[in-house]
Amino acid sequence: MLSALLLAAALSAPAAAECEQPLSLAELDTVIRDAEQAMGRSGELFEAAANYGLGMLPCLAEVVPPEQAARLHRMLGLRALVVGERDSARGAFAASHRLEPGFSFPVDVFSASHPIAKLYGEAAELPVGQGEAPGHPGVVLWFDGHRDEPLPVGASTLVQQVSPGGALLATHYLWPGDPVPALAPDLLASAPPPEPPGPDLTRRPSVDLAAELPSPRGLARSPWLRGSLVAVAGASALAAGVSCLAAGATASDYRDNDHSLAELDQLKARNNALVFTAGGLGIVAAGAGVGVAFTWR
Repeated sequence: MLSALLLAAALSAPAAAECEQPLSLAELDTVIRDAEQAMGRSGELFEAAANYGLGMLPCLAEVVPPEQAARLHRMLGLRALVVGERDSARGAFAASHRLEPGFSFPVDVFSASHPIAKLYGEAAELPVGQGEAPGHPGVVLWFDGHRDEPLPVGASTLVQQVSPGGALLATHYLWPGDPVPALAPDLLASAPPPEPPGPDLTRRPSVDLAAELPSPRGLARSPWLRGSLVAVAGASALAAGVSCLAAGATASDYRDNDHSLAELDQLKARNNALVFTAGGLGIVAAGAGVGVAFTWR
């Protein structure tokens, strides 16, 4: 049931909230839940909660999601019936149907034959059209928790005006036929600007290869490259000389000593391999030598 503190606040709340502090979605949910618990049981408690919720809507600090907006419409539709505004109740019930088509009141609250349950069911047949709402450049309109949708015509709606920076500027509950209130200039002027977009992490930064890589002429004159080529040339020449000596020794062994045919075939294969290795290393040494000469130009 409605808490004593909330009941006292509801009964003493002014017609227009002064917003000493913002109203969170959790606090709004508490008000709606207390009204739902009092529904069909205590008219005084229900009306107190509904009046408090309606009066505090301008103090909302967050955009109301569609599910919560549907519950709000049902609460305010029942409040309209309590104060004798049947047409307003039909508009609020139509808004609830638009947001939550499958809802019906629990039978322990209102039976299917109850006049309120029947009126709620009839509201589903009301035609709800679409209209255009005047706006301000950069200000986004949210209707019942939906961004940039057309203004519902023929049903109630909760309109919230959001700044380019994402701050909630104003909240209004509109009954059918109510215009969207103009945004106060001081609210628009105080709205924070949109945050600049962050870096696009999906794109790799472009690299100027011409600027990043050293020039061919500078690379050719690099002392590090010259020293590397000298080392390669010397090592290759030394390895080629060793291979030549080994090939010569293998050839002498092939000619001067007695060997079986199998051994002669092995010596021949080894000699050929050493000769080819010496030739390859000689070519590498010659190429490195040419490179060394080029780096001194």
